[in-house]
Amino acid sequence: MTNNLEQSIGFIWTGAVTGASIYSTIGGIGLVGGFGGIGLGLGTMTTMGIITGSAIYSGLNAVEEGDTIALSSIGLGVVSGISLSAMVGGMGLSFGGTAIGIGMGTMAVTGGVIGLGIYGLTKPFLDINNENKYYENIQFLEDITREYEQEQIWREFESKDSIEEEFKKLKEEVSSSTKNQENNAENSQNSAGKIPENNPKENQSETVTWKCTKIIHEHTAVINSIAISSDNHWLVSGSSDRTVKLYNLNQKNHVYTFFGLTAEVQSVIISPDNKLLVTGDFDNNISAWNLQDKTLNSALSKSRYSFGHKGAIFSLDFTSDRKYLVSSSGDHTLRLWNGYNGNFERTFNGHSDIVWSISINSNAQIIASGSADKTIRLWHFNHSQALAILTGHLGSVNTIKISPDGQYLVSGSTDKTIKLWQLSTGELIDTLIGHTEGVLGLTMTPDGNILASGSHQEVILWHLPSRKKLETLKGSHPILFSNDGKLLISGGSKGTLKIWTQESKYNSILSTEWWEILNVRQNADADQVKSSYHQLARQYHPDLNSSPEAIQKMQIINQAYEQFLNLMF
Repeated sequence: MTNNLEQSIGFIWTGAVTGASIYSTIGGIGLVGGFGGIGLGLGTMTTMGIITGSAIYSGLNAVEEGDTIALSSIGLGVVSGISLSAMVGGMGLSFGGTAIGIGMGTMAVTGGVIGLGIYGLTKPFLDINNENKYYENIQFLEDITREYEQEQIWREFESKDSIEEEFKKLKEEVSSSTKNQENNAENSQNSAGKIPENNPKENQSETVTWKCTKIIHEHTAVINSIAISSDNHWLVSGSSDRTVKLYNLNQKNHVYTFFGLTAEVQSVIISPDNKLLVTGDFDNNISAWNLQDKTLNSALSKSRYSFGHKGAIFSLDFTSDRKYLVSSSGDHTLRLWNGYNGNFERTFNGHSDIVWSISINSNAQIIASGSADKTIRLWHFNHSQALAILTGHLGSVNTIKISPDGQYLVSGSTDKTIKLWQLSTGELIDTLIGHTEGVLGLTMTPDGNILASGSHQEVILWHLPSRKKLETLKGSHPILFSNDGKLLISGGSKGTLKIWTQESKYNSILSTEWWEILNVRQNADADQVKSSYHQLARQYHPDLNSSPEAIQKMQIINQAYEQFLNLMF
């Protein structure tokens, strides 16, 4: 058995080398006929060589041993070849601009060779005393084929005039791919309804991904709401554990806990001047603390005693000048308060169910509210009746957000959709579909171009002008962008917060130096750098590494090598 296996491997390997050599010499080969055209690549030619080598081995042994099974395999293959020819009609072998006809006779011979080759592959590998041995040997044969293909690919890579040539080729391929993506995004934007932008610009989000860089676990129960100060210094979170946590966002650490709340905290907000923290809870209370000394602000907190809501406080929002504070509640109403002394101003009636979310436009003229009654209502500060009622969602409107420029409104619902509305007319612009659960939270970057939407199990990033879904993060509601758009805060698992930061996929090497990426010393000579680049390219070249990250890593490696070349010349 061992001797037969060694002999057969010799024939098989020779066949593989011959098949691959024919492909390398002739170039592209294909079958053409009434069925169209089928390309025969390196792998196919190598496999055909293996079968042919095996057929030769089997034929020699069949003659020597008088093997009747081998002769039967030939006969079966001949019949199969004739049947295939009769079924598909005329065929031809095309290569180098030339075509050779393949008739029924040729197909019959080919079928006989294939039949003998398949028998030859199984004969030396089959050990009836050990079933596992058969599968191990088949795997061994697959490994031979794969290793040989990889060697051929790498030899072709090494045969270039220089590594720089391959570097330029790959760079051009990726550059072309990036341009195609940008053109597709532009075409998509032109065909979709226009969303106004503060600063129209190219979609740069194609090259940006978000990475979780910090997980904070301070609460003992689910986090319901988060807020960030306008100077990006403070982050606060309100939880069902009846506490509010204060964090230094720059250092990403916990600095203080506000106790004394009697129920689950449903909403938190920091005043525009960064002096006040306001919370709403499940006991219908609105409470406020001075951030500087962490003391209770009795003026704002007195709303719990007079003119208070008769239901849980689910959302809070300040006007940009802190003049007004708006609250929404499970009692189906919105209420307007003086942002400095806490005096009650007005009640907004109209919703027929819980008001989950509110948002105020930048010039403090319009309040938008989303309700469990499936509607969105627009209000003016000076009128208690709604200016407009927007309908279209098939479920509860859980979250709404007015764009930074005040031109449009975004809403998320338990119907798993996100809808975009023109704020001035109430017209529905578009519907974004992508969530598998109800949408519970929305937040936008300061330029209004990137939208993040959160559910119980995921956070999705969208490029609003093109309506394109960018990526999905393993996070959850609540979600909020920092005021410079560089950080994204989301909920995690029970009681945790995740802090996400942007990372470039292609266009920068970030803070890592070129010599660190290429694994050489800063003063390494050209030969050492080229050798290291050679090794890394062999590891991450897309033809040899099929992982999704390979092309990204290869791009960063190429950028590092390009930096080195720029220093050399």
